[in-house]
Amino acid sequence: MANTCGKAKGFFGIIQRIYTIFANSTKTWQILKDNVKWLTPKSLSSTRWEIRVDSVKAIRFQIFDIQKVLLLVAKNDNDPKITSEAKSLAKNELGNFEFILGISNLEYRENGFLNALQTAKDIVLEMGIDPIFPKKQKLLSLDDITLKFCCLSLETPLKKDEQSDIDGNDLYVELKLLLHLLPKEKLTTIDILNFLQRVDCFPITSIAYRIMLTIHVTVSSAE
Repeated sequence: MANTCGKAKGFFGIIQRIYTIFANSTKTWQILKDNVKWLTPKSLSSTRWEIRVDSVKAIRFQIFDIQKVLLLVAKNDNDPKITSEAKSLAKNELGNFEFILGISNLEYRENGFLNALQTAKDIVLEMGIDPIFPKKQKLLSLDDITLKFCCLSLETPLKKDEQSDIDGNDLYVELKLLLHLLPKEKLTTIDILNFLQRVDCFPITSIAYRIMLTIHVTVSSAE
């Protein structure tokens, strides 16, 4: 099930990358053992799920030590590829609030999502990181071909008896024009809808945004 979720695959991919850095040579493994005295990272198992839990625990309860060791490896290893990978893991992945929340999920079942979220916030604040999730400007990041494909793909599920709430081609044209009119600052989806209502000249786009913002995506309490 985890392999069907992009977020889960990315999360466990980072766990595996951390293990691989240390298992790369006896030298890096010795640096790990000299500085981390309790749990050591383990390679992920495709058949034994408890091994994955142990892999997460090794980072969750020793994240500051793991980060320190990664920086030591980056400083002392002669292989530029290893150096770059270790530094990236220490500065980027272990400094990412979403990843920190992921390793805090060991408390989900016993203590609930809000407690796990607070644990993650405490960890990142101690690391000097803002406890916020990165926001992506998805509309601005799409090329013309992908944008048009998305517009036409949206038309299909909204169609009934050969009539649709939106026309994919018209939506594409409106969005292309909208890109040149939106304010330059970062906008949330709600901000864009409010802008559409103010200018009142993008009827198809307005419908699409209203549909997106009113569909129930999940009933999960964690979400």
